[in-house]
Amino acid sequence: MHTKQFLALAIAMSCAGSAAAATSATYEITGKAVPAACSLTMSQSKLDLGDVSADTSGLVAAISRPMGTVNINCSSPAKLRISVTGTLASPAMDTLAFGGWAQGGKTIAGLRLIPSNTTVNNVAGTILFGPDGGPWGMLFGSNSLAPSTSSMRNSFGYPGSAPFAVQAVSTASFDITANFEKIGKADFSKGEITANQSLTFEITYI
Repeated sequence: MHTKQFLALAIAMSCAGSAAAATSATYEITGKAVPAACSLTMSQSKLDLGDVSADTSGLVAAISRPMGTVNINCSSPAKLRISVTGTLASPAMDTLAFGGWAQGGKTIAGLRLIPSNTTVNNVAGTILFGPDGGPWGMLFGSNSLAPSTSSMRNSFGYPGSAPFAVQAVSTASFDITANFEKIGKADFSKGEITANQSLTFEITYI
């Protein structure tokens, strides 16, 4: 009698389990789209001007110094913006220049960063400049990279005639020269005049 009761209970529990079996399943998908991995390196990390003498009238002449080569490499082609931020403020009357010489916490002469020998994807290229949302132009001659604090932006393209288009970059490089503007009449009674600052070169995706 007890055996029959046990079998009946076991069958009942089995039927209850079958009735409660799942009728759906959840499948999870994860992942995200990411831009190409890009890196920026520089062949030099420091520029030492040494002592730059003023002449008898107080003139500190303009000077030019090479800063090395900027190299960019991406895992796949990507459209990039190159920006430079300096720790010295731009001259009051020239927001497209970097701070070059400072005295008492105030910029008294500018600095221009001149790119040359630009390559884009292993062929001759150019640095482009233009406002956000506006047409692009080509840097040439003594044209300088724009400070990140200005309204102008810099990117990469190929030389030619307008309209210029931003090119996706796998590799890019350019040499850079620092052109320090002259100090017309240095007044050392107001304190020392220095070029000390840090420049940060950065690439961002367009």
